[in-house]
Amino acid sequence: MPISKVCVVCGTEFSVPPVREKTAMFCGKTCKAKHASMKYMKERVACTCQFCGKEFSLSTSRVERGNGKFCSKQCKDKALVGRSFTPKAQDGVEVRHGCGYVLERCQDHPFNVNGYVMQHRLVIERQMRQEASGHPFLVMVDGIEYLRRGIEVHHVNEIKDDNRIGNLIACTSAGHKDLHAGKAPMLSECWPVQKVVVDD
Repeated sequence: MPISKVCVVCGTEFSVPPVREKTAMFCGKTCKAKHASMKYMKERVACTCQFCGKEFSLSTSRVERGNGKFCSKQCKDKALVGRSFTPKAQDGVEVRHGCGYVLERCQDHPFNVNGYVMQHRLVIERQMRQEASGHPFLVMVDGIEYLRRGIEVHHVNEIKDDNRIGNLIACTSAGHKDLHAGKAPMLSECWPVQKVVVDD
């Protein structure tokens, strides 16, 4: 025999099978959706963006975790520009990369990652500025030439932390493959130009 229930949202009386006597709360999907929406809003906190002043809401759990200061990642990034949360190493400081390469602190470099640049790239880059200014492997940024992102650097003796200028060759990806294969790459594929076969 059907059981009579009263919708907790709109107060309408409705019938359900006995098996749903304890679980049935709503007269239909519309009221169920309204209840979910009201519950959702009750669990949210009104916040004001500390950068742009925009009002927005955030879940209680996120606010408790320390969020709710900014309405978007863009506002957060703009608000934190120029702020330093941890002491930064001085330029020139070296650290070891997990792959065996040496990273050098170079915060003003346009292609730095977290303030560091692969040292072998810096060495060949500085040499090319002196000896090959205007080379296609270089790109001008704010009046200074830098090694292009797509250009690779080959270690002649295959020792990843031996960054002496004589041990480094700037090359394209194709030229790099030729060097590792013991072939002389095309003249336009590397700097300085390799006219002899380079052994692995």
